[in-house]
Amino acid sequence: MDEDRIIYGNPEPWLDLMFKTSEQRFVKTDSGSTFYSSALSTDTKFGAAGVGVDIRLNDWEAEPTSDPRIVFYHGDVRLRSLGDRTKNLIAEMSAKFPSAASGQGAPAEKLFVECVALNGDPANLETRQFVGKLSFGEPGDNNECQVFLTIDAARESGWFGEKDPDDSHKVLGWLARLS
Repeated sequence: MDEDRIIYGNPEPWLDLMFKTSEQRFVKTDSGSTFYSSALSTDTKFGAAGVGVDIRLNDWEAEPTSDPRIVFYHGDVRLRSLGDRTKNLIAEMSAKFPSAASGQGAPAEKLFVECVALNGDPANLETRQFVGKLSFGEPGDNNECQVFLTIDAARESGWFGEKDPDDSHKVLGWLARLS
């Protein structure tokens, strides 16, 4: 894997699915937390499809690397069901990846996913593309898997990027839990 991919994630949209970010909001709470929230939406042969994304923009844990220009940030991302749009997304993904597993575990309206921001502080999402590596499951668990998530708020676009082809069926299984 080349150095750019390690730092910036996979630039190619997974399963050729590009999303328009709609309903974008930057919200500051009374406690001082700032959140980015949007719906990732696309049209598919199953109809309007998508998933909700919420990213806390502050209080990520900074981890310097051996390269002083690179600092990774650790935090959480929440993926939300958008009802029928999420069901349509899972149907589209499953049609493009027929060997994928069905939903693992109990259905959920929200999935909280550990994330490593790969291109700087997420607080800059309003002006700089966010690239994160989402980790599903517990380390060492049979269902552990990862996928990249890119959000470009300025261009109102987003996509998932495949990290490891061997993980793709597991990622789809986790996303299929969103009801």
